[in-house]
Amino acid sequence: MSYEEFDQRVGETMDRDRAFFDSLSVPELIEWIKAKPVHDRFQIWYSLADRAKPHEVNDLLLSFLESDADYLDRYHCAAALIQINQLQGIGPVMLSGRPKYPVDETLLKLRADFSRD
Repeated sequence: MSYEEFDQRVGETMDRDRAFFDSLSVPELIEWIKAKPVHDRFQIWYSLADRAKPHEVNDLLLSFLESDADYLDRYHCAAALIQINQLQGIGPVMLSGRPKYPVDETLLKLRADFSRD
């Protein structure tokens, strides 16, 4: 398989995943994240980010970021958290890139900030 064929298949898979996740309601997405492995299903985070409200998902997203899930899964979760909360001056790697960044301290600060809202 050529790189172009591989890239096309990846794109098609991502499009199918996104369509599937977009067909679910926000509560269904939340349950899906809680109940099923999300490894390499990055589109779930972007579907959630486009429709969820902070009060619906912040605790779930912060808990996922605090977990030992794979880096890329946490990275895309972090991107969703940032989008949903319209955070400025912070990138997904800053919420997922242990040990280079003080991820756990940043997540604790965000959890405290969110609890005040």
